[in-house]
Parts: sequence; structure tokens; C-alpha cells
Amino acid sequence: MNLSEKTMVNKLLFDRAQLLENIDNDAILAEQLMTLYLKQLDQILLSIQEAVELGDKRLALSLAHKMKGSSASICCQLISQKAAHIESHLKTEGFNVAFIKDLINQIQHDATQFSQLLKVG
Repeated sequence: MNLSEKTMVNKLLFDRAQLLENIDNDAILAEQLMTLYLKQLDQILLSIQEAVELGDKRLALSLAHKMKGSSASICCQLISQKAAHIESHLKTEGFNVAFIKDLINQIQHDATQFSQLLKVG
């Protein structure tokens, strides 16, 4: 992967410039929001895993929707898109546990990457 591709992936994972633009370039607020988002994301991921294990489609759908919105708000488009896939799947295709767990694993990987960006940024 070349530098341009890495930059594009990083921007999909987290667009710091867009977040800063959205909050009038308040870097302190950005760091606070990012930290809060990461904690919330961890909690949502645990809860959605539990909902899937219990077969609670309605709760899983609600949590996927919450994850999609909070991720979009913080400019983490990649996570928002994956949460949207979970939400769409639950609305239209049923409850394929393996599919949902795979997306949750991908989101956990993305969350780890985001966490690293937070430490660097």
C-alpha cells in the first residue's frame, strides 16, 4: 500500500480535519470527543456482542444504529459504514450471527487503529 492509499484509509477511519472543522477547530474539544467516543464504542461493541449471543435482534439493531450515528458524528466513516451494514442486515436479511460477528471483529480492529491514531495525534 503506497502513502496515498494509506492516507485515504486513515481518512476513512478518522478524518481529523473534518472533525476539527465541525467544532470550530477546538483541538481540546476534539481530543475530549475522541476519548469519549472510544469509550462509548467499546461499550457498544460489548453490548452488541451480548445481544447477538442472546439472539436479541431488536437490541442489536438499536446498538448498531447508535454506533453508526456516533461514528459518523466523530468522522469515523469506516466504522459508521460497517455499523450501517450490521443495521441493514438486521433490517432486511435476518440474523446471520457469523456475518454480524465478522463485522464486529472488523470494527474492533478499526477501533484499535483509531485508538492508535488518538495516541499519535
